[in-house]
Amino acid sequence: MHQPSTFRIAVIGTGQVANHLATAWYNAGQHIVAVCGRNRPKAEQLAKLTEAAVCTDFTHIDAIDADVYLIAVADDAISGVVEQLPYLRGLVAHTSAFAEMKVLDKFGQKGVIYPLQTFSESRQLDYRRIPFFIEGSSAEQREVLAALASCLSDVVIPADVNMRRKYHLAAVFACNFSNHMFSIAEELLSDAGLSFELLKPLIIETAAKATDMKPKDAQTGPAKRNDKQTMSAHLHMLNMNPSYQDLYRQLSQLIHQFHTKKNHE
Repeated sequence: MHQPSTFRIAVIGTGQVANHLATAWYNAGQHIVAVCGRNRPKAEQLAKLTEAAVCTDFTHIDAIDADVYLIAVADDAISGVVEQLPYLRGLVAHTSAFAEMKVLDKFGQKGVIYPLQTFSESRQLDYRRIPFFIEGSSAEQREVLAALASCLSDVVIPADVNMRRKYHLAAVFACNFSNHMFSIAEELLSDAGLSFELLKPLIIETAAKATDMKPKDAQTGPAKRNDKQTMSAHLHMLNMNPSYQDLYRQLSQLIHQFHTKKNHE
């Protein structure tokens, strides 16, 4: 079935994912008919940006005529939101990698549209390169979600919950854990009265190498070389922070074991 180029979208949620997607679709020519959220100031702010109506009572959202109702809330909040929603005639989709589509079983038309990206306030993103994973309850629903994703991205991939979860797990290592390492590095330098700015070229090159070549081939550092003197000195410098010492030991051991195994293969 041929899908229209413009959809009426009601966005449920006022967090980073909701803000980014609603704004991106609005800028791409989609019609954001409503922003629904418990936090009225945030809902009003996003609604103003997208020329949408504001809704703070989920139980009355069926009064809003939309083709797609997008639930963009935290994973743990999805089931609670669904319980409060009345039956909706349009397509209801959530944006979670981890939640199953069946959490939306009370609706006749349901699906998932999950963008594999980190979203932060005021960050401009190149949506054309962001992978969008879609799942629908029927071919027609998949076509709608594919059309919505394609108006933003060149990378649209059908994916069930098992595939989404595997990418999400990998993303936690690649994004969330690595960013926490940056936070630790910044803290260590700040405590010493030194500038994190001087580390930024290293961070940029590290990320660039990880995308230009296999990450395991890009690995450098004392753990890979098993430079025991340097690692011992680093651990001594962390004497005042036992949790960071433990983290340093564990990561160094994992890196050394990983590359020792690789060299023996």
